Amino acid sequence: MTPGVLVFLAILGLMIGSFLNVCISRIPAGESVVAPRSRCPRCKTLIAWYDNIPVLSYLVLGGKCRKCGLGISPIYPAVEIATALAFVGQGLVIGPDPPLLLTRLAFTSALIVLFGTDLQTMRLPNVITLPGIAVGLACSLWLPPGIVASAIGAALGAAVPWSISYVWLRLRGVERPGAEVSDMPINDAMIEVWQSDAQGRYAHPADGRARPNTKFMGFGRSATDKNGVYSFDTVKPGSVSGPNGKAQAPHIVFCIFSRGMLRQIYTRLYFSDEASNANDPILTLVPADRRGTLVAHKEMRGDMPVYRFDIRVQGENETVFFDI
Repeated sequence: MTPGVLVFLAILGLMIGSFLNVCISRIPAGESVVAPRSRCPRCKTLIAWYDNIPVLSYLVLGGKCRKCGLGISPIYPAVEIATALAFVGQGLVIGPDPPLLLTRLAFTSALIVLFGTDLQTMRLPNVITLPGIAVGLACSLWLPPGIVASAIGAALGAAVPWSISYVWLRLRGVERPGAEVSDMPINDAMIEVWQSDAQGRYAHPADGRARPNTKFMGFGRSATDKNGVYSFDTVKPGSVSGPNGKAQAPHIVFCIFSRGMLRQIYTRLYFSDEASNANDPILTLVPADRRGTLVAHKEMRGDMPVYRFDIRVQGENETVFFDI
């Protein structure tokens, strides 16, 4: 393998690694890896080509969005560098065998995506694993290690996680961690809430207004049970001031943390029976077809109103989350 070819593999790895970052972030959420173009999650600015050069753009920008300054995770350049090193390593090991090299590079890319999704969400998406098994077996008909060894490897690879899943289900009564089930409840999440009181006043030094009920702190914490259910007994908050002093609709801020998450995620709960939702300065920033994921629906249990708020961390109808 000549130095020129190794340099080409390194550059190719950086470029492919940039695309793998898209796959890692979008596939668990059920989003297309083709469209829309990459954009800043905070200011929604499309990322220009010169700000999307693998590794180099990250260094030039200091790991931040050029427009709004939002921090960019170091995972992005790490994936690009890891992919480049993996491609060069495959070239050194396999040598001048284009069919085998291309096949191994494709599977290396798939494994990097699986590592990334597993690290961030503890999920191995079926859209990667199942086609990977089929393509791997097909390629083994004419490439090493051969169909027999590949079939044995595929069987063992499926048997081990299936056995873990079976034992976990028998012991805990829930699907194993990592199962590719979009509606699987998260039974070990910690949910925290922060809200104003019924008069729209916060129990915080920055809000110096008198509060009728000084015992109400506006903060709560709840763990989910084995069925992924949580609950809070609280008061319905009042309207509070938002950006530029504009009134916000009554809402509660949610912070969610769970196994497999590298950081907390944040969202808001709005109330379905509030007409002021239509003019809320934050809610109106969310695309109209996604606002419903932030609205809790009122139910009556006897004389007591209950608001149901389902939080979906991935998949269809994923809840909108905010960068804070």
